Amino acid sequence: MIPLLRQNLSLFFSPPVFPDDEEKMRTAQILNTLQNIYLIMLLLSGSLIIPFVVVKKTAVGFFAFILLTVLIGSRYLMVIGKVRLACRSLLITFWVTITVISIMGDGLKDMILVFLLATTVMGGLLLGQRFVSGMILSSVSFAFILLLFENQGVLPFHYFPKPPLVKWLELAFSLVITGIVLSMALRSRENALTLARVQLKERQSTGERDFLP
Repeated sequence: MIPLLRQNLSLFFSPPVFPDDEEKMRTAQILNTLQNIYLIMLLLSGSLIIPFVVVKKTAVGFFAFILLTVLIGSRYLMVIGKVRLACRSLLITFWVTITVISIMGDGLKDMILVFLLATTVMGGLLLGQRFVSGMILSSVSFAFILLLFENQGVLPFHYFPKPPLVKWLELAFSLVITGIVLSMALRSRENALTLARVQLKERQSTGERDFLP
């Protein structure tokens, strides 16, 4: 029973394999790591932070449930091979959730906005420059519109009062995720350089053999 459970958990947390598409497999590996990180964060939030630290427990729990549902949905899309769709659905949901919480919270002063940086870095690693440009434009436009409404006294709603501990946790989680994503980006670049060196040596070796009498 326990070995079977351990095997099922290992399969659940492991990325799918696409032997015919190296780029899709690389993206799936990165997405799988990010999904596992966010899943652990949501489990910690649901078991420790929301019950004992958060003031608006029901509302925050609702947002956590939405994120968990989308996380599981993106994992299903990844497993069936729709990796880019899984990336888009997850990142767009993160972006919308962050912006909605900031509107209902402290607006431009809300610490949750630092997650926009982590989400943008994730978008660049998973979906490339075009998607990142769209996210940057959307985030800057959202911040400017929010600024206009704040100057008029319309927003934010201040529905989510946040103790200092919650703000610290949001900042810490964002920094950890951003650091992990940047580390994966550097590792991916190093792997690409290593592969390029190997291919170059193989071509040079083939060329030398071609010139031999």
